[in-house]
Amino acid sequence: MAIEYSSTKEISKSPKEVFAFLDHLENAPKWLSFCKSLKNLSGGANKTGDKLEYIYDQGGHIAQMEGVIAAHEAHSHIKLEMVDKMFQVVVKFDLEPSGDGTKFTFTSSIKPLSFMAKILLPVVKATMPSQVKGDAEKLANLIEST
Repeated sequence: MAIEYSSTKEISKSPKEVFAFLDHLENAPKWLSFCKSLKNLSGGANKTGDKLEYIYDQGGHIAQMEGVIAAHEAHSHIKLEMVDKMFQVVVKFDLEPSGDGTKFTFTSSIKPLSFMAKILLPVVKATMPSQVKGDAEKLANLIEST
């Protein structure tokens, strides 16, 4: 059973500008909690099917997930799927034109894969809503300031 939360923000930049910021994976550590590094291992411009490496810091413990760009639709949608021995994580970015700007929805889902991950589930459930909301706010502020 996966846990999923979303947060929606209005950003005064065009979907093209917001998408360009998100599509530059090196920006992820600037706004995504726990993210130390997010890299496309396939090389070239991002596209559906590209392999990813996600390095994160969870309470002082540095870990790595393997991933894939599951969807990549210019100026409207990006979906990343990542996995390690404990969790499967899916993050989605949905963009819609809204007046002169963009309606941006950030969705994160986490599915426990191990016994230990299932034990940690209550902590994840308790902290994830504020984390997703905070990350979306941080992203919106970063994009607004560029």
